[in-house]
Amino acid sequence: MRNVVCERGLEMKISELKQAIELLRAGRVTPFIWGHKGLGKSTTVRQYCFDNNIGFIDFRCAQIEGTELGGLPDKSGDRVTYVPLNDMPTAEITWDQLREELTEIKDEDARRCHFINSQARLKKGIIFLDELNRAQDDVLQAAFQLILDYRVRDYVLPQGWTVVAAGNFTEGGYITNSFISDPAMVSRFCHLTLSPGEVTYDEWADWMVAEYPEALDTVANIVEFTGSNMKWLDGNLGGGEYGFSIQPDRRGWASVVRLMVEAKKLGTDQDVLTSVISGIVGLEAAVAAIRYDAPIKPRELRKKGVKSLQKRLKKLKPIQLRCLSVGLSSIIKETVNEPGDDQDLAVDFTKYILNETSDKDVAVAFICSVISNNENSNKTIMKTLAFNDKLREIMKKAFAEGDNVVKGTFMQRIADDKELSDLIDDIMNVSS
Repeated sequence: MRNVVCERGLEMKISELKQAIELLRAGRVTPFIWGHKGLGKSTTVRQYCFDNNIGFIDFRCAQIEGTELGGLPDKSGDRVTYVPLNDMPTAEITWDQLREELTEIKDEDARRCHFINSQARLKKGIIFLDELNRAQDDVLQAAFQLILDYRVRDYVLPQGWTVVAAGNFTEGGYITNSFISDPAMVSRFCHLTLSPGEVTYDEWADWMVAEYPEALDTVANIVEFTGSNMKWLDGNLGGGEYGFSIQPDRRGWASVVRLMVEAKKLGTDQDVLTSVISGIVGLEAAVAAIRYDAPIKPRELRKKGVKSLQKRLKKLKPIQLRCLSVGLSSIIKETVNEPGDDQDLAVDFTKYILNETSDKDVAVAFICSVISNNENSNKTIMKTLAFNDKLREIMKKAFAEGDNVVKGTFMQRIADDKELSDLIDDIMNVSS
């Protein structure tokens, strides 16, 4: 893995950071970009936006008030509403439409002003909350709602817009707010670190050449001089710290799942994905999760069957068996009520659990899940898995309606299979 490992986790190159922003936008997760002052955090985000033809709105949070994000109060009758300021996105035009407007403006300064002032009108873009860890409390509260709900008071962020935050490390007299001491706020972000020094030097040099083509000789001298000693490039930098520890939580893992799905669609680099996940659940948990490979996956069980995988099934831990049952029920649910391989598999898997394991409730949960027409049944089953009586009531109700069961369905197979019926009866009678 190329990324630099530091106390904070994985440091990133500029190109990797842009790739991470793309992934996090797709997964609707807000990144917080950490780095030393003057490193190019805001420039990187702005460049990403313009490279992808989307809007860029920059809020310097240390210099604004909460009303600039939350709007101004407006009393109408007995109600008070909050009117957003012009800086907040309205999603009126596409990038191509803005380009057409600009072609009609001849004066260069006027064209530049129109471009800047029209960013909020674009249908897609990024709100950049820079120096968020220096913001006043009223700004933090407004930002918290924007990051959490993609809305502030009466204002709702358009679908094509997302949020990116950034801040400098708590070092060298840099004055910060209470941000890092609020675990609820901290856990809302994917924390990423832009690397200083040699890791990003080449990318910075390329940017300098592209940014100042009219002064190539001067640029060449500066680039060569700073490259001879990294302290001339970024100064004498300390290690730099977040001021907090990234810990996994359940909301974070939900974000990880969304991002791993989007990463497959986007073809995200593995190093970038590792950095992104470590920014949500911590480096140790991220590396362990990426390396983890379920002993038996639902689709493998569907393909090979219970009998051929029985030795491996016996080695599963209870939680692995439960997860496997939920995954299997999801992929065979549409076909389990028709005679065929999936129905045979459901019967064999249920028998295996009842005969070979001590966690009988998994079998009951599996049956309840595959016979239910509720699309959220898996969530319901997992939530109630520990409550035996509740699950057994579901089963009893299903058997009570046995006379109305359509022939050829999974329930009919259970009813006709004496071995399976007796095993299930034994479970339900335990609590009778």
